[in-house]
Amino acid sequence: MRWPVTSTRSNKGTANGLAPVRDLLADLTRPGLLAVVRAAAPHVGHHGGMAAAQECVSAIEDGARWWP
Repeated sequence: MRWPVTSTRSNKGTANGLAPVRDLLADLTRPGLLAVVRAAAPHVGHHGGMAAAQECVSAIEDGARWWP
């Protein structure tokens, strides 16, 4: 199953160039995706700060509500 491309954020343009990354991650299972997120977490925090880390946590919590 592939993820639908959706966004409710008003700053959609900030993800330009990430389509190849999305395509690489699209077929992962939940455990696989969470493993990628776990591995990327230090880099997200380092490069994006606490705000970026909190956005990731919020996205994971949001996903948990609709991804059984």
